[in-house]
Amino acid sequence: MGVLVINSQSLMSGKEYKFGKFTLNDNGLYWPMNVDGKVQDVKMCEPIVIEKTIANIDTKEAYISLLYKYQGTYNTINVTMEMLRANKLPELLKYGVDIPPEDEKFLGRHLLKQLKLVGHEYIYNNVGWHFDSSRSLEFRLNELVTNNPNIKAINNLDDPTFNLSCSGTLEAWTNMYHTEIKGNTPLEAMMCIGFSAPIVGYLYSINKHTDTLIFHIAGKSTSGKTTVSKAAVSPFGIPDTKDRGLFRTWNGTSNAIINSLGGNFGIPLVFDEFSMIKNMDMSGEIYTIAGGEDKYRLKKDIVQRKTVKWATTIISTGEQSIFERANNNGGLRVRAFTFEGVEWTKSAKNAENIRAVIGENYGYAGVEFIKYIFNQGFSIIDDKWDYWKAKCLEVIPDNPFKNRVANKFAIIMTGGEIANEALGLDIDLEAVLRFLVNNEIESIEDRDIGEKAFTDVIQLINQNVSKFKIKDSAFTPRDCWGKIESEVTFYKVAVIKNVMEKQLRELNYEDVKVVIKEWKEKGYLITEVGKNTNRVTVNSKSKRDTVYILKISREELREYVVNSYPNPVG
Repeated sequence: MGVLVINSQSLMSGKEYKFGKFTLNDNGLYWPMNVDGKVQDVKMCEPIVIEKTIANIDTKEAYISLLYKYQGTYNTINVTMEMLRANKLPELLKYGVDIPPEDEKFLGRHLLKQLKLVGHEYIYNNVGWHFDSSRSLEFRLNELVTNNPNIKAINNLDDPTFNLSCSGTLEAWTNMYHTEIKGNTPLEAMMCIGFSAPIVGYLYSINKHTDTLIFHIAGKSTSGKTTVSKAAVSPFGIPDTKDRGLFRTWNGTSNAIINSLGGNFGIPLVFDEFSMIKNMDMSGEIYTIAGGEDKYRLKKDIVQRKTVKWATTIISTGEQSIFERANNNGGLRVRAFTFEGVEWTKSAKNAENIRAVIGENYGYAGVEFIKYIFNQGFSIIDDKWDYWKAKCLEVIPDNPFKNRVANKFAIIMTGGEIANEALGLDIDLEAVLRFLVNNEIESIEDRDIGEKAFTDVIQLINQNVSKFKIKDSAFTPRDCWGKIESEVTFYKVAVIKNVMEKQLRELNYEDVKVVIKEWKEKGYLITEVGKNTNRVTVNSKSKRDTVYILKISREELREYVVNSYPNPVG
């Protein structure tokens, strides 16, 4: 016997169904009874039937989709299997289900008979790359993409964690790309970043790369950052905040935002308006998001909560840099890449045209992208990633993070190249790589924490030069930070040890020892042998203070010394 398909349309069209002695039609559910010596079907209740059974392959929960008629209108609710028990059926009254008094057992039997006759559906809430029961890779979009024809499953449409619905046509989306995006290198780069998410998820699944990619677009509201970020995620689902789409906001607690990433192994997400986040220091959250695993937490009953994991690409937007709310740590700045001051769209009309199309046409490009990978074989990702890593290493300037940056840029380029082949986008990959590398060159100095801290401290000294004693000057500041002496080509600035360390922390340099170590390696410090500090007399002729002595060029400090003291040194 085939699968029994019953829905509101079939009932309203006049179809009638038999389940043993039960009869179901649009008028109700009937049971044969003896009436005045004659057996005839007697209506027990309004129509009620199981449409299908459902199993969530992530939560392992099984439930039924129950179709019933209330006030002349058909409704559907999902309920657990235990609701078919006679003593549980009356609980359905609150939904308007017609439960005949004292006939719960009969109704329960009617519904139980259907369990083996109706269709069964597998659903999921976790998305992207996952392993099936035989340890073969599958990719979860709105529908499952797999090499196993016997496995069928769909995204949980009733309560999705990530709404990966498809709408419109692929043709409309690709036409928009060629008309509105192609030829605009920053926009093409952002499309590559969107297509990088499945590459991140794949490399994570085979233990080759674990970091989630984070890209922050900083700029004024007219720069097109919202439009471009929506365009980047539109191949994979709804580029909107509604119905748990792929475009979200930073408006929420950091715990809630991090938890919302769980189970995503290859679908890009946008978090809009960084200024909405409540935390003033997001350093820990950036590390956590890049790391792909929430930290262990305890429930109220002291039981350890199950942690969530993810591996994907996150696009953030805001008027300020993401690092405005983070400490000055080089490792942090290689986990998140910032684009600042980029005009992403050519005009307001260009942005409007993009938004109009992706608002109605989304999801299908991602399906074609993933199907292409399955058709070509997963090695297409490995091969292209290796190729682009070598290419990136050739063009990225030498710096301590070069290899890590090359690995991440190679993921973006791999996504872009596969998108070209799968969708015929004709992205100018060489131009995209130049765009990424030029942005990286601007970031290298900020990522060099020793250099950045030294620049910040020089600025701090310039602003507070009146707090330093100048050699041979009789004046000693009340709140004395140290003293300044002149050499032929530079100033020796001795800063009292605890003052320096306090100021570095206030400048958001969390690990002071790392900063001092880098200064010493760069030759910016004059130290005693085997130490990072020195000892000089600052306030008293008899007592020597432990200080850090900085070598600062005369050009960077002389103007401030001259303006602060009538008889400057040098």
